[in-house]
Amino acid sequence: MASKVFGCQDLRREILSYFPDRCFQCKNILLNKSYSDNNRCYRDYVWKHTKNKKMPNVCNWCYYYVYEYN
Repeated sequence: MASKVFGCQDLRREILSYFPDRCFQCKNILLNKSYSDNNRCYRDYVWKHTKNKKMPNVCNWCYYYVYEYN
């Protein structure tokens, strides 16, 4: 039964679409909002958990505090 479900590419893509994207570093759920690159709202919760444009698999918070400063 499992081989039939995960053998079909369309069905696998549909099942995995229900799981939200998570940040690679902090594992928080990533949001799909758009902010300009020069707008850094460090206290804004939505900005912190938005996908970064340069590295789309991490959130803005992790990009600026983990990857940019190391």
